[in-house]
Amino acid sequence: RSGQRGSAGSALAADQPRPMFQTAVYLVCLAGAIAWCYSQRVPTARLAASVGCIAVTWFYIVRFMVQYEGENAFDGAYADVIFGGREGNWGFTQMLLTWAIAAMVWSHEASCAYQVFGVFGAMSASFLVYRPPASPAKHAPCSYLIAALVGFWCTWMLPRSDSLADLGFWLWGLHAALLVPKFLPFGRWGVDACSTYVLVAALCFFVHAFSTSSPWPRTDCQISITVDLFVVCAVTVVHI
Repeated sequence: RSGQRGSAGSALAADQPRPMFQTAVYLVCLAGAIAWCYSQRVPTARLAASVGCIAVTWFYIVRFMVQYEGENAFDGAYADVIFGGREGNWGFTQMLLTWAIAAMVWSHEASCAYQVFGVFGAMSASFLVYRPPASPAKHAPCSYLIAALVGFWCTWMLPRSDSLADLGFWLWGLHAALLVPKFLPFGRWGVDACSTYVLVAALCFFVHAFSTSSPWPRTDCQISITVDLFVVCAVTVVHI
């Protein structure tokens, strides 16, 4: 890793304004979403747990980025948690990604800040402070169903990518599927929420059934995403 750390400095030095601008926009959007979510009435214990999740998951992400020697740390981080088959982390990673799709549909009545916080920051940190409505709506906009289907297809294709370019394409598709319905909720006449949840659950099971198992995480990115997964599993149990 010493070689990676040494070349990381030169890679960052050669960074053009465009990637730096994109990073700045990313961080501003994340900071704004976090500020909004934390400004709501959040129990102290949940707020502390959320801050702890951000601290832990991003500690490993930042450490990976500092040591990374490639051109695109975003794709590199995902490659580390997607590729590798039974020796990789896909068994855990796909659980978090499918959970994120289900949570996107489940929280369709919530502010877009929770979704931005989750996608750009950490799903666990975001949904630790999310409070579902006491009386959930019986219908959801059609865009959420369409986005969920697109998201599952992108998730299915991720480990089947032949290159980082292909991986990047499916990653962009997945992130778009998770965010677009929050900003373009077309089809307000809606689809039946209960039926949509059943379909989403079935697709989650399908992806789980055909994924590989994984050993305990070893790298920074694998630890980060697996910690995120374990916490959202606890969040799910609490809300059930």
